[in-house]
Amino acid sequence: MTMVGATEEELVRGIVQGYDSGREGLAGELERMGILSGRRFVSLKDEYAGYLVAKAVGGEKAAPRRVVIEGDHGLTLQVCAQCKTPMRRPKYFGLDCAPDDESFDALACVIFEPDWSVFDSYMIMRPTLPRLAVPGKKKVGHRLPIGGSWRSDPAILALEL
Repeated sequence: MTMVGATEEELVRGIVQGYDSGREGLAGELERMGILSGRRFVSLKDEYAGYLVAKAVGGEKAAPRRVVIEGDHGLTLQVCAQCKTPMRRPKYFGLDCAPDDESFDALACVIFEPDWSVFDSYMIMRPTLPRLAVPGKKKVGHRLPIGGSWRSDPAILALEL
């Protein structure tokens, strides 16, 4: 992979791809860039999604899976991510919070292509989550089905990452 003339976004995605393909030495670089929050992080997809969301909305990664936007109308975003495979698109986002959890204002959802480019991203305001999320089948918690008729809901906002 050549990095001459690459944009910052391409450079970051290249480092994420390298780390994902087994180059453990890149962990320090990802941590220095603010993508990974330490050596013990939640998941690469959630950490990278948090980095991209924070950069897009002008916020800061506050904790694993959390982005905070400061200001008069400050918001706390819960971040969740999934990755496509060459053959399959994910069906659900796993939620590590209850739909009625009031510790955040909106849920930012990101779907990555196999090469770590963003396939789709959107934001769902928290009051909408209880009617969209469903109980998990195999583990405790909730999940948010990906796609379907809810994408036309006015409470679903497109995120440009």
